Amino acid sequence: MAFKVGDKVDHRTFGKGEVVFGPFEHTMGSDFYLMKQEHDGAHALTAGEALTQAAKFKVGNKAQGTYSGRVYTIVGGPYRGPAGRTWYATESTDGMVTNNDEDDLLTVTPEPAKDEAIVDGVTYDLTARYRDRDGDYWTFKDVDGTVRGECSSYDRDNSEHISSYSDPLESAVRNFGPLTRV
Repeated sequence: MAFKVGDKVDHRTFGKGEVVFGPFEHTMGSDFYLMKQEHDGAHALTAGEALTQAAKFKVGNKAQGTYSGRVYTIVGGPYRGPAGRTWYATESTDGMVTNNDEDDLLTVTPEPAKDEAIVDGVTYDLTARYRDRDGDYWTFKDVDGTVRGECSSYDRDNSEHISSYSDPLESAVRNFGPLTRV
């Protein structure tokens, strides 16, 4: 099986990793790759025969059907079909268990908890206070679907002062960040 740069793989000796270079010809053969090991970040030279494609889903993961749009829970797999295609046993919200090809399933991104917000990939706990680069303290809360905050020179809860006129979290991060949890 040919792999490409960026593929998540399982190596029979080194464990999980990612292909960072290859395939290329080596004195030992023509199907070699450079793999970055997940557990320590070290690089390993490996033959393609020692690699398998990493599973896209694990039992318990949520996945969405590309055609139906239905959300499923992965209850088994991955399995290889007779034609070499990978499939998973999936359970729909009504309890029906079916099989779905790996290529027909999309990863479902979990919704953040109500007391959390995500900005530029960073999760902010709305029950905590944060300190900005100027040393000021911020308190945040959800106001009509937008996370807004108030700033203070003192480490105190300012949530009672937060309104629809307060700074959005995105603006606080952009103008005063990075924000560090106190």
